[in-house]
Amino acid sequence: IDGYWTSDVVDNVENYMDYSYCTKMFTHGQKNRMRAAIVSGVGGRNNLWQNTNLSFTGVSSPATVCQVDISSARDLICKGDMIQFFDESFNNIVSWNWSFPGATPASSNSQDPEVNYYTQGTYDVTLEVTDQMGNSMSKTFEDYITVMNNYSSGFPYTESFENISSIPNDEWSIINENGPGFEISSEASFSGTQSVKLDNSSGSTGDVDELISQAIDLSNMISATISFKYAFAKRYSTNTDYLRIYASFNCGETWMLRKNISSSALPTHPNTTSSYIPTDDSWKTVNIPGISSAYLVNNFRLKFEFNNGGGNDLYIDNININGIVSFGEDELKGNISLFPNPTNNIVKLSCNFEPINGNISIDVLDESGRLLKRISNNEFKIGNKLIEFSVAELERGLYFINVNGQKQKNYIKLIKN
Repeated sequence: IDGYWTSDVVDNVENYMDYSYCTKMFTHGQKNRMRAAIVSGVGGRNNLWQNTNLSFTGVSSPATVCQVDISSARDLICKGDMIQFFDESFNNIVSWNWSFPGATPASSNSQDPEVNYYTQGTYDVTLEVTDQMGNSMSKTFEDYITVMNNYSSGFPYTESFENISSIPNDEWSIINENGPGFEISSEASFSGTQSVKLDNSSGSTGDVDELISQAIDLSNMISATISFKYAFAKRYSTNTDYLRIYASFNCGETWMLRKNISSSALPTHPNTTSSYIPTDDSWKTVNIPGISSAYLVNNFRLKFEFNNGGGNDLYIDNININGIVSFGEDELKGNISLFPNPTNNIVKLSCNFEPINGNISIDVLDESGRLLKRISNNEFKIGNKLIEFSVAELERGLYFINVNGQKQKNYIKLIKN
């Protein structure tokens, strides 16, 4: 039935019985015909909406729980971070029973609880929900949260990928939802034998790949500069690949763009349709100076984001963070002493070691925190120790002696005459 219209009504050419490509509406006549069919006893269609049928089929009953699901803004966090979980279960949930191994608190009955993680590791999350009819359902989300360890070694921070066999690992994470992903490569390097490579040539235009550092402690820095080496070649001049570098002062909760290397500025080698492996003269240095004080925190993170525009593979090596170190008075007191100070040659270091597992390193640093000399890297017994060493080769100026172990990290100033 095609419906009806009057002379003062525009024809409905989008109705389901028209030959238009856009059939999405009903005419008045079609509406009336459908209503007549649904109330007709012919074929028993009028039984579909009767209360008895609605009751038997459960249409009138409240919806019950049928799926447990959760979400969170992040699943990779730093030690001490607070994270909020959200219940995404349905239907008609009225109570919640969360379990958070490794977190504080370890359980919650809130709908969208907030918890903190203080220990490095990967943890499950379990949620049991109950609907208004008393029906319950539970699900464990295995390895849902990863808590990273903070990097707290002396400065400068360096990463040459020489001692890494694969990524992701405890130091680097990757995001490659669509692309091929970053990987450790021995094909080429600026120094040493390894670098990190993005197999961009096997990806697709529009792929986005990310390489993200663990948390790095910059809290002792007055200023900082980031630098790294990279190598890249386009296949054709029309390729649109580009690289962006981001920084975070809250362990990756938010990111700020610090450097954008555009498609025109990205290549370090002429275009080539052959498989690109960089040589010594293909590497380019990027410096990102003037990292503001807001980023000089103990959970700083760095991210490389590459956008595929059809070009060759990307290589990154020798990531460095340098700057000027500032030590607070509480850090400089510690349980160590140094004499004579000032000195022009021999120095005696008195230490009182606490119980510790593993080696204790004793290093000489310059004012920027750069390692100049390693005095010792041994396992010491508990108690007082006297260690003698020479600084005759150092120029006149201010230095720091760093005693660094698992349970202690102390600095003391040294003046060389």
